[in-house]
Amino acid sequence: MKLLKEIERQNPWWRHKDVTDDTVERDIEQKIVSELSEHIVTGITGVRRCGKSTLLKRILKKLLKDIAPENILYFSFDIEKCEIRELLDKYFNEIRRTTAEDAGETFIFLDEVQKIDGWSDHVKAYYDSYEHIKFIITGSSSANIRKGSGESLVGRMSLHHLTTFSFREYLRYCDISVPEKEFGEFPVPNNADEIKTKFLDYFEIGGFPGLFNFDETTRIERLRDMIDLALYRDIVDIFDIQRPELLEGLFKVISSNSGGIVNYNNLSRDLDAEYRTIKKYIEELESSFLIGISRRFEENRLKQYRKRPKIYPGDHSFCLLENTSTGRVAETIAFNHLSTLGSCGYWKNNKNEIDVILKEQDNIYAFEIKYKEGISGRDRSGLETFSERYPESERYLVTKNELERDLKIVPLWLLLLHI
Repeated sequence: MKLLKEIERQNPWWRHKDVTDDTVERDIEQKIVSELSEHIVTGITGVRRCGKSTLLKRILKKLLKDIAPENILYFSFDIEKCEIRELLDKYFNEIRRTTAEDAGETFIFLDEVQKIDGWSDHVKAYYDSYEHIKFIITGSSSANIRKGSGESLVGRMSLHHLTTFSFREYLRYCDISVPEKEFGEFPVPNNADEIKTKFLDYFEIGGFPGLFNFDETTRIERLRDMIDLALYRDIVDIFDIQRPELLEGLFKVISSNSGGIVNYNNLSRDLDAEYRTIKKYIEELESSFLIGISRRFEENRLKQYRKRPKIYPGDHSFCLLENTSTGRVAETIAFNHLSTLGSCGYWKNNKNEIDVILKEQDNIYAFEIKYKEGISGRDRSGLETFSERYPESERYLVTKNELERDLKIVPLWLLLLHI
């Protein structure tokens, strides 16, 4: 009876109540909507509170225009845990008063599904038996979701990654006109002054939509609560974490030194932990989208994994909790945005280093981030050295305000506007 009431509570549209729709369309939304008619499990991954549940509700509302309300089931395992088979038995037998076989076209949204052991086996059983039942699932752990898609659901799942709000999405949230993307050209829009002002807000607030409307003190409190939930509830619950306080300390070190080249041996010494424990915990932080790893750009892929990586927090708001330098925050924003376009790493030789190397199909782009007033010739030395080794690459110096098209000098706000 308790589960039945919870199912009904989470599906108010069955009682002719509207789905709240005062939110912003996300960049991946149309791609997911296009899959609704396909017999494939659609998966959405992303860090806690990046907007996965809200995105599901937006898609669900679109479906309600053509699909009977009772043919759409939403259930969040972040609110209530139960076996998927038990959930679906209740839904079909007691709510729909039919069988899965005779239910007709049905859409099932399972939110934070990684919290349920063996979820992929249950979804596979329905997927294989009933072509008219469409599953859309979300999870905050890429390892868990990918494991399911790579075992039980191999060849049956399409995975999408939802980031925190990009700068373009934040502008849409603020109801500011956003131009068409022209990556590489970077034209300046007519409302540039308005956009630059909003970029300063975005720089200070971060990309978590649930924090946009609060003052700084409340934002910090809520962000700390969210990190605690992600670390102590999500990661510790899912993975074998023996030292949660070490996990938290490691995340703080990474956030305060965002974009720094990481020496696992030094971390092991400084945090009084075994090397393999540090390595394992970093993998779990990456799996939960709390950090992103940038590997050294090498033509030999095996060499990439032998070199020390750079590590960034998954959203630049995490940096702001640790009083990270402005330059590192800017580099974090650039890396996280550019990573949505392709594989990102960094380049280094004996004298120079380039912050972000983007490889998109056969194209190579190099970005040196100098978020400051005034640019000197020395700031371009790394890019010039890189051009000698990779003359086919496109190279950009990313600044705070300076724009020189001929020299490929682009301010950070303008770069983000076209990603």
